Amino acid sequence: MRLSYPGERYIQPVERLPQKDTRLRLALVYPDTYYTGMSNLSVQAVFGLLNERTPYAPELFFYQSDFGLYRHRDTVGEHPAKRLRDYDIVAFSLPYEIQYVNVYRILAAHGIGLTPGERAGTPLIVAGGMPVSANPLPLSSLIDLAFIGEAEGAFPQFLDAVLHALPQLKSPHGAKARDELLRQWHHRPGFWHPPAGGELPRHTISDLSAYDTVSRIITPRTVFANRMLMQTARGCSARCKFCLAGHTTAPLRLLPAEKIIGHAELARSTTNRLGVIACAPADHPEIAGIATSLVDNGFSISFSSLRLASLSGKVVQSLLRSGQRTFTIAPEVLDESYRQAIGKPFPENAEILTRTRALLQAGVPRIKYYFMLGFAFEDDAYIVRLARWLAELDAVARELRPRGEPPLTFAFSFFVPKSQTPFELAPMPSRAELTRRRKLLKAGFKGRSRLKFESPAWSLLQERLSRGGHEAAELIAFCAAERLTTSRVNAAIERFSVEQSAAHPARAWPSLG
Repeated sequence: MRLSYPGERYIQPVERLPQKDTRLRLALVYPDTYYTGMSNLSVQAVFGLLNERTPYAPELFFYQSDFGLYRHRDTVGEHPAKRLRDYDIVAFSLPYEIQYVNVYRILAAHGIGLTPGERAGTPLIVAGGMPVSANPLPLSSLIDLAFIGEAEGAFPQFLDAVLHALPQLKSPHGAKARDELLRQWHHRPGFWHPPAGGELPRHTISDLSAYDTVSRIITPRTVFANRMLMQTARGCSARCKFCLAGHTTAPLRLLPAEKIIGHAELARSTTNRLGVIACAPADHPEIAGIATSLVDNGFSISFSSLRLASLSGKVVQSLLRSGQRTFTIAPEVLDESYRQAIGKPFPENAEILTRTRALLQAGVPRIKYYFMLGFAFEDDAYIVRLARWLAELDAVARELRPRGEPPLTFAFSFFVPKSQTPFELAPMPSRAELTRRRKLLKAGFKGRSRLKFESPAWSLLQERLSRGGHEAAELIAFCAAERLTTSRVNAAIERFSVEQSAAHPARAWPSLG
């Protein structure tokens, strides 16, 4: 396989690729940079699924705002189409709502109609990803079909149907053939055609072992440099009330230990660095033995996140032996009573202090704690108490590591209500109020640990896109028209505010089946 960037290597779980049928031209687009796209297991897994299990040859694209869309060279790249509109299917992989803006820019730049009436025949515009599965309405004018849920099994069947209909799609009657095809696939598990509306028919797979959900392209130009990402579970046992992942990927499904170790062996000749991806990797009942086995066999492992309740001493030692420098832990809110209110299963504060001390004494270099601001139960007294609680954690770190860089970081995001979660109708404070709460917390915190905050404006833009209806298309067009600076984002959230009464905004999106 010819690869595009210096240092790339390829992992191919199957011995031989199926013979390719190049009649169907398929573009798989990650509408953000190569660096972030190669850090995303979903787009890598879909690329592998299509390349290894179907007769179709996906061509992978990324987006860079300074020079537009660019193409990743692979085995099918001898005679690439020059424009996306020359493809039969353009499939977008979308892990974040803000990427909807780049979808608009990409379609416009390649001469593809921005509304259904401006498109006929091919290409068919398809989009999938967690936010699309939760609420595809903001994209309803930009796409022809939303994929709801998990791609394995269902998406390849759709490609077969498109190939069968391709002569009609490319004929003078292409618009009619297109409408008929989309109506036929609407409401099959995993497929939702915006004009037809109705419930979102989610597609899930029962057996994770039937698929190899690992990175295919190993590269130094990524957050996880030269590391193969591999999934150990889907879904989450916690089902926190604010979390989109726990509610759109349910039910919890675990990959057997032997399959996880087998996936690791796929990387043996390419890299010994592994990234374990799951909502809570340490929750796997066999994770201590898995981690020990991998490290004993020469692999370096890193976990995407950790939950204190399931973090055993064996797992800590395996991660330290592997060289993991930062342990990420998410208490989210002030104490256990508030965690109960948001559905977050987490130890009491006294145990968090004890475990923080134990982790630092064990030699953990850095701990990053994730918290949220913006819940309806917050008042000034809550924020003052939160600042004092952070100072207690900081005091433990100062006692054990009095010199050098502080080992603790407190990272704050703003609560963004997500559709398809129990908090989907919760109000979100204004930008001014979020900014005021941030200032109050910073002023109240007395310690040397670092505080980091996301932008209130960008969080509010995410909320507009997460809970928007068809009218969000105007917001996307507004954001796409110019470079998306903070001042432009501020203008967008003021211009396209979501009406919030003293109760809740109206529910615009369909239910998830």
